[in-house]
Parts: sequence; C-alpha cells; structure tokens
Amino acid sequence: MKLIREKARKSKLIKRRPRLLLLLLTVVFLWLYFTNTNIQTTRLEIIHSNLPKGFEEYKIALVADLHNKDWGPELIDILAKEEPDMIAVVGDLIDSSEMDIDVAMEFIKKAKKISPIYYVPGNHEAWSGEYEPLRKSLLKEAVVVLDDEGVVLSKGGDDILLLG
Repeated sequence: MKLIREKARKSKLIKRRPRLLLLLLTVVFLWLYFTNTNIQTTRLEIIHSNLPKGFEEYKIALVADLHNKDWGPELIDILAKEEPDMIAVVGDLIDSSEMDIDVAMEFIKKAKKISPIYYVPGNHEAWSGEYEPLRKSLLKEAVVVLDDEGVVLSKGGDDILLLG
C-alpha cells in the first residue's frame, strides 16, 4: 500500500513539472523582455573625503549595454535632462550577434552634443571581431576611447584620473 501511495505522489509531481517549467520560462521571458525594452535610471551620490573640491558637483551619466538598440529620442532626452558633465559608455555599445555600427554611431553623434563621451569597450566589442572599425568611428566623433588607458579630467582647478 505504501508503495502505491509513493508512486501516486511521484506521478502527481511529474504531471506538475511541465506547468512549473512553463511558469518559470514565462517569468524569465517577461523579465528578459522588460530589461531589454526599458531604460533603467539610477542616481547615486558618491561622497569621498579625497575627492577634489572641483569635482564635488561633477555629474557622470553612465550608459551600458545598449547592444545596438535604437532607443529613438528617449535615451537622448533622459541624458539631456540630467545635464551630465560627461557621458561614460562602458561596454556593449554594439551586439556581437547583430552588429550595426550605424545605430551605435547615431547614438554617439546625438549624445556628444550633450557632453563629452568617454568609452570603454565591453565583451560584445571583443567578440564581434569588428572592434577596430568601431573604435575608428568613435575617435572620428571625438569620443575618448579608454582601452586599458587613462585620461586626466580637470574641473575647477582640480584633476582626477579616469581609467578604462
């Protein structure tokens, strides 16, 4: 009798697994869809005793993981509203599986009108095999490319080192 109950319990679990799997896959799909179709903004205030006075009100807009997505005016409008002192594009401007340098550069051309851009390549740039043409296009648009390099930023008579 105990063996029959055990088999019945296992049978119910096996029947529920496809539903649980379907629910889990649906949640994962919705999460992936939301994170790839919405812009997330987070504001952080960094307070550090060694920060030079000239940089106390310095505002950095950090842009990451665009993956060639054309956000239309939405992303540019958000950046313009924030009025950053600099824009840091920190990887995955392009998508290695569907690379479109034109889409990436359209964003860069609009964003550079807001403030200077500093760029650090990500894994998709490395995987694409097309990093060099992208790098040349960025340099042509006066983007500071930090590929294992640093640059001194100056403001209010003070300097800091930006590394990428």
